[in-house]
Amino acid sequence: MALHKLQVYKLGIDLIAHDPVVILTDEGQTHSLPITIGVFEATAIALAMEGTEVPRPTSHDLIKTVIDSLGATLREVVITKVVRSTFYAKLVLVREDGTELEIDARPSDSIAIALRANAPIYAEEELLYAEGIKGITFDVPASDEDVFYIGQTSGPRPPEAEESAPPEEESDSLVDDDLALEQFIQNLNPNDFESGDEG
Repeated sequence: MALHKLQVYKLGIDLIAHDPVVILTDEGQTHSLPITIGVFEATAIALAMEGTEVPRPTSHDLIKTVIDSLGATLREVVITKVVRSTFYAKLVLVREDGTELEIDARPSDSIAIALRANAPIYAEEELLYAEGIKGITFDVPASDEDVFYIGQTSGPRPPEAEESAPPEEESDSLVDDDLALEQFIQNLNPNDFESGDEG
């Protein structure tokens, strides 16, 4: 099965489900792959993208340290399949003796670790073409170019999309909440991760 190398393009917000999304693109930006993730995973990815150091290691920092301490290298991350809207991935590790290990993992965790280890991210070709969006079709609010809303296209919206759209005042509220989440991620302070509990 052919693999396509991806890069983390942006963190965004799913306007309909109101969840954080990590947006991956292939090298030519001909296809993009949005994956819904949790807020904590979005934060971990944002920290890695910005190169922010934290006083104490996060879970993803810890995993990278364990991999290094065991004399292994994260060769690559592969997003392998999607089942009922749930994406699957694997970490491909290589030991010093050349032994290869494949470890099942969530894409969000895999991406956060890959960014810390400077490891490439790939997707199966069939998955990328079936689940990806051709080109970059994300709407960019004029007020904040770093926030992307998933679920809208550059062309006319289908009738069912119009029927399921929230009322105008409800949409405004969603946008406010989305911007608040984006501002939270952008304003993260490494000191926020300090804790008086040494456990």
